[in-house]
Amino acid sequence: MKTFLVSALFLFSLAACSQNERISEVLQRHNNSLYSNVTPSVYKVIVDSGIGSGWTYGQDYIVTNKHVANADSGRILVENYSGLISVADFVGSSDKYDITVLKMPSLRPIEIPLSEEISIPGDLVYAFGNPSGLSRTMTEGIVTGPMNGEFITHSAGIGPGSSGGPLVSYEGDVVGMNTMVLNSQFGVDLGFAINSIVLEDEIQCIINSRENNEQR
Repeated sequence: MKTFLVSALFLFSLAACSQNERISEVLQRHNNSLYSNVTPSVYKVIVDSGIGSGWTYGQDYIVTNKHVANADSGRILVENYSGLISVADFVGSSDKYDITVLKMPSLRPIEIPLSEEISIPGDLVYAFGNPSGLSRTMTEGIVTGPMNGEFITHSAGIGPGSSGGPLVSYEGDVVGMNTMVLNSQFGVDLGFAINSIVLEDEIQCIINSRENNEQR
């Protein structure tokens, strides 16, 4: 009887290990695919004061943070995933939400969709950007909580240069835009991202305002 129990436990352990390996392989393939799909939509935003991140909106626009690029930045350069650097046109900004919209009609970038739902704590998310001079990194984390309904906090690693980069869901939709990180003395850093609902409304307001001004 004792031998039977030991054998049964051994087989159960093998089955569990095999299942965990399969789950790990599936997740790795998913992450590889997600990186390949999202990276062409992530840009490095370069101004005199430093480097940030941006991502495509529609077929003509790149979105980033206002503290990365704004009307006072002078020449704004954007670098795509293949290393091509181009000059971007400043469209407008939102002071309240730290959003800037740039125009890049010549590149016809690949668009990543904005999520129509707000992420909730526990959701798996991926932060894309250019932290500390690195190019187009992807880090994984979870949503840790909402902030006043407009911002969400998350545990995906971000740093200087990540500002303006997209926060992407497991499905590949943009659920937020990284704007700052809270460095904790206890070793748990929290990223802050503007949620996708606010982004959609503010981006459209910025674009519509520019178009209305051009028509006058």
